[in-house]
Amino acid sequence: PRAGMSRACVTAAHGVEGPWHARAPQEGFRLAGAQKLSFVTAMFDSIAVRYDWMNVALSMGQTSVWRWLALGALGRRALPSQARVLDVGTGTGAAPRFLYCRYGGRGLTVDAMDPSEEMLRVARERDERSRYLRGDVADLGACVGADAMGTYDMVVSVYTLRNFSDATEANEQMLAALRPGGTLLLLDAFPPEEGDWIAQCLTQILQLWLGVCVPWLASFMGSEGRAYRYLAASVQGTRPASRVAAELEGMGCSDVKVSKYFFGACCRVTAVKPGAS
Repeated sequence: PRAGMSRACVTAAHGVEGPWHARAPQEGFRLAGAQKLSFVTAMFDSIAVRYDWMNVALSMGQTSVWRWLALGALGRRALPSQARVLDVGTGTGAAPRFLYCRYGGRGLTVDAMDPSEEMLRVARERDERSRYLRGDVADLGACVGADAMGTYDMVVSVYTLRNFSDATEANEQMLAALRPGGTLLLLDAFPPEEGDWIAQCLTQILQLWLGVCVPWLASFMGSEGRAYRYLAASVQGTRPASRVAAELEGMGCSDVKVSKYFFGACCRVTAVKPGAS
């Protein structure tokens, strides 16, 4: 295996129980551990080439807008000069490319990791400045190197939290990668908060769009419709943003904030790692 690749990721590369399409999308979301890693990795391998433009087309540009809102106004506290950034679950590298375009003058360096070799291949073709690494969020030290853990000024994860085998473990690993006082930034689609009837009504419309219309359009446009049914299942089955924020507070983080976009259909959760002097 490649140096720095965790055992779990090697297992994912070769598959645990055959091709990912042998499982229903809803069942794939409910998997855990190496099985979910294998499922998600194979799924993203299958859609890597068309992934970016399909996302823009099928979300009517909203995924790009939300990324811009979440990453487009980072202050010096979160992203100081000469900052070291880690992008967890980078996919095709959209977040590193955006960060270099927006903040290149600050002299930042970006490491980016993902379990999907095909997604990373696309990322490397489009961005020669970032260091793209294959690995598993469950063992970031094996991916970025043990000496890099605890040194990053910012860790970001964009549209990825729902895909992790264990989101709590992933949050712990991302916090471990940060230096004391560093910032964790999570951007993802979340289910509505209890009692938020506007968001709940909107979610029903989005579920119809994601669960029925988007898979049909994806298949019509030559991509894997099943992969986009997984998207609908993952949004519906994940935790609300407020619970993720509460978990980070329970891990000792300070200045935990939730920013809502499009009535909460997408949220940014930010937190500062404790221990800064």
